[in-house]
Amino acid sequence: MSERGRSHHTVTTYREEGCMSDLTSRWYRDDDDLERMLRLVSASANADGPAGGHLHRGDVVWGLFQNPTIDPTDRIVLFEGSDGALRGFVWLHPPRGFDVHVDSTHPDVSRTAQAMIAWAEAHLATAADDAGPFTTEELASTNAVLREAFAASGYRPTGQADFQLNHQTLGDDPPASDLPEGVEVRAVRLDDPGEVAARVALHQEVWASTKFTEPGYARLRERPVYRPDLDLVVVTPAGELAAYCIVWWDPETRVGEFEPVGAAPAHRRKGYGRALLREGLRRLRTLGATDAVVVSSTGPEWEPSRRLYASVGFERIVLFERWERPV
Repeated sequence: MSERGRSHHTVTTYREEGCMSDLTSRWYRDDDDLERMLRLVSASANADGPAGGHLHRGDVVWGLFQNPTIDPTDRIVLFEGSDGALRGFVWLHPPRGFDVHVDSTHPDVSRTAQAMIAWAEAHLATAADDAGPFTTEELASTNAVLREAFAASGYRPTGQADFQLNHQTLGDDPPASDLPEGVEVRAVRLDDPGEVAARVALHQEVWASTKFTEPGYARLRERPVYRPDLDLVVVTPAGELAAYCIVWWDPETRVGEFEPVGAAPAHRRKGYGRALLREGLRRLRTLGATDAVVVSSTGPEWEPSRRLYASVGFERIVLFERWERPV
């Protein structure tokens, strides 16, 4: 879509406690908008805690910049109040999907969310020929305000929840991992082109996808929130990268997130993933983290990953549900 189709425009006007309040929308532009989005998700998470099911800063950066095929200017629409403050943003998943993220500290969250839902439906209805239902796939089971807004807009839960949020409160340091002699958990050596290429190849092998590339990896590392010391790998005595994870740190909420986490098929069930997570948790404690989270899939084929997270202290606190509104 060209910039000509992305003008700043009023999407709804409503009376709030005797005053007229305008809510306007516009497409994502640049890193300044990214920083505003990061502040919004941190403020909401601070207000509601990890169980609120809000995005972590790492979710935003990883989701928008993990590979060059994703263009934030085609996916993100910002909604601002009459004072210019960011009230929320819509994350589009064409042809008929979208998610709504709001500033939960604002007193009129429900009506703001309903206006954002109406905008997303109108946009998706004109942008695609698909006449299927409108969907939101990551509605937190604990977010009563957003659930109310979607219900008021005609959405109903499908009974399907593809993802869950796992959490733990950080106390004492985790026990040391019993790794074979010569196996090491450390940060990726980004000054080594061969190791960077191996790190990208490992991700592609784990997820059977070539979308994550060296240029995309470099793009990701330039974004806020990314820290080289929290980009971890397990290295075998032969120098092979066996497992990896990125840990995202939010000093505002003091919550760390693991996203993504993976191990090469040939190196699973060796304790490498557990050692990786424990080292990430140790580094988060050093930074002053109070909590850690990781999202996992709920399908039966993902049971090994859920057991892995449970083995280092994570427990499920939120289900991310799929809701639909028939056309």
